[in-house]
Amino acid sequence: RNEDSERTEAQQRREDEAKGRVKDAEKKLKSIGSELSLLQTECRTSADEQKKLLESVARGEMAVQQTRDDRKSRAAAALATKGELKALDGQVAEAQAEVQRRAPDVEAKVVEAAQQLERRDAADSEMQQLDSKQARATQFKSRQERDKHLNKEAAELRTKIKRKEQQAATLQKDLEQAQARQDQSATSASEGRKRLEAERAKAEQARTMCTALRQERDAATDRRKELWRKEQQLGDALKTTTSELDKAQRTLQHTMSRSQWEAVVAVKRIAEEKNIQGCHGMLIELMQIDAKFHTAVEVAAGNQLFQVVVDNDDVAARLLTELQRANA
Repeated sequence: RNEDSERTEAQQRREDEAKGRVKDAEKKLKSIGSELSLLQTECRTSADEQKKLLESVARGEMAVQQTRDDRKSRAAAALATKGELKALDGQVAEAQAEVQRRAPDVEAKVVEAAQQLERRDAADSEMQQLDSKQARATQFKSRQERDKHLNKEAAELRTKIKRKEQQAATLQKDLEQAQARQDQSATSASEGRKRLEAERAKAEQARTMCTALRQERDAATDRRKELWRKEQQLGDALKTTTSELDKAQRTLQHTMSRSQWEAVVAVKRIAEEKNIQGCHGMLIELMQIDAKFHTAVEVAAGNQLFQVVVDNDDVAARLLTELQRANA
């Protein structure tokens, strides 16, 4: 009798250990399943985010390429503009040199014209004086000859003065045109420099945007890799836990009769397949008892520990109907 009691206690301990392992494995399996489901959702979300980021990066790279192409075109135009500016600068320098070269002549011509005007005035005054002086009358054969000579000199003097005035006006016009070309060249050069600065700013902005998009893409890729590693770890843990659960269930199976085990398995399968709510599993799986009371509970409850717990009679009736239909 003592040997039977020891065997019973040993069997009871094995059953208790198997029950405990089954409960722990099921809890762990449920926890891992929830965590794995959440991780898979995060992976899908991360994949969607990475796809959007890749699309953004592609658009950014296209924009950068377009900016580069535009920049090349504008650089060619800027090069041509620089050539034009250089030519204009040369023309301006030449005009300035010409102005500087002609400036003394212009000033001299102006001074000469003023002197000629003074001489003309002096000649007119002198001619008037000649009319009033009898001593000069003997110089010419007649008054008409004298007047003719003086008028000729005055006409020649006026012609010279007019020619000098025209030369001065021409030089002044050339000076004004050279100054206008210089101002226009300076304006064109300033506008060209502004366009070049604007293009440089656009190119720098495009490079900054592309760099930021690449950094976001790399961060998303790293996060996705980390999620994949976690998923792999959880998958391995799930396999280990499933193996432990199978082992614990096999141990528990050995503590029950074959018919009992098959009935319990069938009920669980039907409840899962038919999505029957209110079926909670075996009573032994739902109980948590201090180890020192295991033997007492086993002796008191017996096979009732393997009964399936449901919410009400309707659930039990439906399970029974489905079980009978499956066995028919």
